[in-house]
Amino acid sequence: MKTYPESNYRKILCLLAVSAMLASVALSAHAADEQRSLSLQPLTGAWPFLFGPAVTVNEPSNPTPVVVTFTTDYTSNARFFIGLNVNGWGCTFYGSREVPQTYNFTPVAYQWVIFPGDGVLRPGVNTISLCGGPQLPEIATFNMGFETFTAHID
Repeated sequence: MKTYPESNYRKILCLLAVSAMLASVALSAHAADEQRSLSLQPLTGAWPFLFGPAVTVNEPSNPTPVVVTFTTDYTSNARFFIGLNVNGWGCTFYGSREVPQTYNFTPVAYQWVIFPGDGVLRPGVNTISLCGGPQLPEIATFNMGFETFTAHID
């Protein structure tokens, strides 16, 4: 088993703490319709599959953009793609999508914007969940440590 200097763990913890503080400041500037912390088991499968629980936003009669934020620290034995499944319309990329392979827990943060013109938002309750998987035709594993998944109307 490979050991790493304690300073690397401190750097990672510090980075995670700063990321969490920045995310909380950004979220407090907007009214979040739904915020949920996810506790997921290791994810194994082939493209595409859902990553677990969803968040919801309540859109007005004329839908407005929705900002979705996902943060985690992870390990993965393959390159993964992460997207969003909005109201069951399939796994779609609304911006950043690639999560590189890494065998050491690595922090990442993604933010996507879903626009009314994308054709998936509707008035009322909209359900948004994480989806994705490894590059075809692999079956791979994605392990998450601490993670958050939020969505709010912009």
